[in-house]
This record gives sequence, C-alpha cells and structure tokens, in this order.
Amino acid sequence: MPELDGMKTLGRIRTDNGMLEHLGRNDDTVKINGARVELGEVEAALLELDTVAEAAVVAQSGSDGSLRLVGYVVPSGVGVNQATIRAALAARMPSHMVPSLFVEMDALPVLSFGKVDRRALPLPDGRRPELDVPYRAPTTPDEQLIAELAAEILGFDGVGVDDDFFSLGMDSLLATRLLSVAAAELGRSVGVEVVFDHPTVAGLARQFAAAHAFDGVDIASLVAELEAGVDAPESPN
Repeated sequence: MPELDGMKTLGRIRTDNGMLEHLGRNDDTVKINGARVELGEVEAALLELDTVAEAAVVAQSGSDGSLRLVGYVVPSGVGVNQATIRAALAARMPSHMVPSLFVEMDALPVLSFGKVDRRALPLPDGRRPELDVPYRAPTTPDEQLIAELAAEILGFDGVGVDDDFFSLGMDSLLATRLLSVAAAELGRSVGVEVVFDHPTVAGLARQFAAAHAFDGVDIASLVAELEAGVDAPESPN
C-alpha cells in the first residue's frame, strides 16, 4: 500500500501496461474547511478524557452542506458536558480537529467482529446540548432574530441568549455566516471582530443595537478577514 504525503492509498499494478492504478483511500482522513483531519487521532484524544469510555468520530454534512465533525461518546460516569469536552480537546489539538457536535450514547453500535458500525450511528437529534449556562429565552426582537439564525446555522432546536456560540460548535466560517445574515436582516453593520468579542445572542444583539445603518454587507471582505488568520477563541464559559 503506497503512501502519498503521509496518507495511505490503495492501488494496483495493471498487468496490461505495468502502470500503477489509484483505487482510493484506505484510512479515516477527511478534510474540514480545507484542513486534513485524521478521525482516529480525534477519537484517541477523546478516549484520553476521564469522562469518556468509548468514542467514535465521523464527518457529516452540516446545514450548509459543508462537512463537520460529529463525536459520539459513551460516558464513563453519569454523563458528559459538551462544553467541557470541547474545551479539553481544544487545549490539545487545532480547532478544525475539534468536533462541532457531540452525541451521548449508552453504547456504540458494533459489527459482528467488534468494529464500530459507523453506518449505524444515529444522526444528531438537533436538541440544544448541555452547557455550563442554563437556557434563557430571547426577550427582544433583535435577540429573537439572532437566536433563530444561530439555531438554524448550528442545526439546533434553539439557542439561548447566554449560550456561547463556540461552545455550541460554531467555527469562524459559520460565525461569518451568522454575522452577515444578521446584518442583512437588521440593516445594521458591525465589525467582524464583534462575534468573537461578544459570542452570545445577547452580546451580539447589544452590538447591533448600537450600530449604524448600512447599505449592504460585504461578505467577501468578512470571509477574507477570517481566512487571513482569525480563529474562534476558547469559550469563556
């Protein structure tokens, strides 16, 4: 089995012309936002946590069609806290390797020979995950709009006004999408850094309330700023 750029590939030598024919990949490597991720490395990091007894990580399509990492975990105790797990992983690996969502399970499905049956892993149910802060509903029109947009982008049934976006699995590209759509709906513009300095519905609503009206959102500029090196900070929660 040849290796190209450290990645395992399948191939065969053709008998008719002696050429090497590429047959595909035989590893658990995926690309998330253009960055290569070894799923086995993420699973190993999860299993190093005292709160996790079993783990599996897969790549699934998000609400916008892009791939996202989903971690399936079997807790070793009473349960797991998504924000705690995410913070623990963020301390030891790049942000693109940290799953956007975690699904808690009683046991992982396995095939007859003991390997995890990844096809039998359930799709996320869309429920807001457990966080370090309790759910608090929006109380103003701006909060209601931003909460609805954030829930749609993240694929949850709801987002509380005090929920940290990045503790819910939002990355820089999704944050850009939230900021641009909210600006278009509200008719007011804020700087790209606002979503990182105020990563909650309540915080973002306050910043939009104090912003000036504008003629349009320059989404290309927002994306360029983020791709130039801005990344989501660790959650303060």
